[in-house]
Amino acid sequence: MSKLRRISCCVCNCKVRFDHRFNCSGCKAVNFCSELCLSRASDPNDVEYHSPTWCSKLERILLTSPEFISFPFSWSFETTSDMFDDIAYAKFLKKHGVLDQGLWKFETRNRADRGKDLHPFEDPYVLPVESVILRDDVKTASTPPMNWKEYYGVRGFSIDSPICILLQWPLTLYYVISHRVPIDYPDLVKNFADKSKLSIHIVGVEKEANILQVYEELSRLLPHLTFDLTFIGPSISSAADGKIFRFVRMTITLRKGSYHQISGLTDPDLVLGHNAGLPAYITWLKTIAHLEISRPPVFFTEYCWPAVEYTRDRFDGMNGTRISDGTTNPFRSPIRVSCPESEIPRLSNGILFHLVYRSDDHLELEPISSTSRIETVD
Repeated sequence: MSKLRRISCCVCNCKVRFDHRFNCSGCKAVNFCSELCLSRASDPNDVEYHSPTWCSKLERILLTSPEFISFPFSWSFETTSDMFDDIAYAKFLKKHGVLDQGLWKFETRNRADRGKDLHPFEDPYVLPVESVILRDDVKTASTPPMNWKEYYGVRGFSIDSPICILLQWPLTLYYVISHRVPIDYPDLVKNFADKSKLSIHIVGVEKEANILQVYEELSRLLPHLTFDLTFIGPSISSAADGKIFRFVRMTITLRKGSYHQISGLTDPDLVLGHNAGLPAYITWLKTIAHLEISRPPVFFTEYCWPAVEYTRDRFDGMNGTRISDGTTNPFRSPIRVSCPESEIPRLSNGILFHLVYRSDDHLELEPISSTSRIETVD
């Protein structure tokens, strides 16, 4: 079956059949179309991040992949396979009766103009049992759910339900508030505990602007709080700029533009960037410099471990701010995102990390070659 898969050469982007590929003999993580491209990969001036140092990092990361794509769901073996692609995903959603319905339609459609003509869906989740359950607040649990298995148990969902695909967004934010802030910004714990309302900025927004209703689950999980969320990103439609949406104990405001360009924003209690792609967009440099002024807790997610390592190479030490060690997000998506040039799996909201400001330098970060950076939360 794997012979039907096509890969992309990481040097020239040429597409070849999987059984005709040339794979790096060192890391086993990077694919090439020919011996020529494979030989070019040893030259760091030709292929970025495939020097001997990067080859060693990718080898270590690839060894952690089985744990990274491990989930409790009955169907996740299928959706994390290296054969899983857009066609397979559409078939998966159709099998579960949600293809192109409610908020699920944004799973298979590329919407470049985010938030345009946005309106709340009467039945955003489509799944009948889940739709009823998600209308109610979560009953107080003895311990907060810290992974998908615990969350499904608290909510009473069947392990066969695909609802986690939509809920990865609010559950990632919930995990940051309930678990990561106390660990990563301990000086702010009391400040958070004393608040009845949190102001949160979601930055670099893309897909999130089309699925605002899923964030209501955050207020269902934390019913003692109200939330003022501001979604900010250049991909947001001009027609949606400034629109305000109201949900249960929550308001969401859409703002078009890069974070550092938006005027009139009040200092937030927390900042989160989903699937940020920090190394890919130069505008993040100005955004991080802007955040260093007010210095709120700032978290980002990325699709995979190499993206976090690239981020460290680019941003570490800028004005004294550093990138923390990453941790596997227990509320990451169980849907594999195709990456034909690499064997390393990519999952939406896969890895979580935060900014370490200069005043936090007592939090020693280990050398980049350390294996301890690959931390998994079960």
